[in-house]
Amino acid sequence: MRLTLGTIGLSLALFACGDDGGGADTDTDGASDSASTGDSQGSSQSDSNGSASSTSADPSASDSLSDSDSDDATGTDESGTDPTIDPTADPTGGGDEPVLPAADGACPEFTTGDLDFQPGETGPRRARVYFDPSTGGGGPLVFWFHGTGGNAGSSEDALDDLDAIVAMGGMLVMPYADPAAGQFPWHLVLSQNEADLHLMDEIVGCAAAGPGIDARHIHAAGFSAGGLHASQAGIRRASYIASTVPISGGIYDINTPSDAPDQVISSMIFHGGASDNVAGLAFSESSEVFRAAVEARGGYTLMCNHNNGHQYTSDRHVAFDFMMAHPFGTDPSPFESEGVPSWVPDYCE
Repeated sequence: MRLTLGTIGLSLALFACGDDGGGADTDTDGASDSASTGDSQGSSQSDSNGSASSTSADPSASDSLSDSDSDDATGTDESGTDPTIDPTADPTGGGDEPVLPAADGACPEFTTGDLDFQPGETGPRRARVYFDPSTGGGGPLVFWFHGTGGNAGSSEDALDDLDAIVAMGGMLVMPYADPAAGQFPWHLVLSQNEADLHLMDEIVGCAAAGPGIDARHIHAAGFSAGGLHASQAGIRRASYIASTVPISGGIYDINTPSDAPDQVISSMIFHGGASDNVAGLAFSESSEVFRAAVEARGGYTLMCNHNNGHQYTSDRHVAFDFMMAHPFGTDPSPFESEGVPSWVPDYCE
């Protein structure tokens, strides 16, 4: 299966993907976020050419949808079946060894807040990081990428597992978008520019050299445009990404390049069925292309069609459980050898 930029480029140019932090989307507490929310994203960052530019929201990327995080449509935030993750438990093992990038520039002191990084390929970039230095580090590193109209500074509930991640000595990292990306927040939505991946490399390198991370538990997730980027990241950075959870994401081309083409990866893939379609881009189809790419390299996928259209599904609360069950190099998946856990939504297969 193959969708190319040539066949869907015009459709992509027309749509904007909503997120928990922008437009009319609603977070799990029922409070409406705004893409214009005041935070430090307005400070100076550099674009992919290294020149300083404002990080304020791109006015051309307004959310044309009225998406919502519909808890009633797709479940509640409680599985009601299995116990929550024990933050004191030892990290699970995996297969091959991840290859972590080294930091290019000076690294910030890790704590909760907006931190500046120095990837050599792009110049300074910023990310919102949630980390408690008192834990000593050594836990999972989870990336979250917001959709168009979203904002890294207002995505604390992105996976509903912030407290668990931090308690394990881990960190939840939400990069700020590069204004040079254009209409959409992440370069790989419409181009082959890996500037946002270079930021990920720098964050991983700094985190490993600083407080320390569990190298087998580096994961990426995102919604809509962010889901498209997270899917690309899983393949293009298969050298260290253990698993991904794209929500209305996927890829366009099964032959997306990879820095570790033989490395297995795992993914829990959410989409909203036939109505998960924005200006001609069918996220159910891009999700299937991603599934085929992961399985072609021997990886494991769990496809979850919640059938509620282009929505930031509340069932994302199981994403971190999936990540913890799929450290780097997991083969076979425990879901294959031991059965799918009861906390997995019944629409996943």
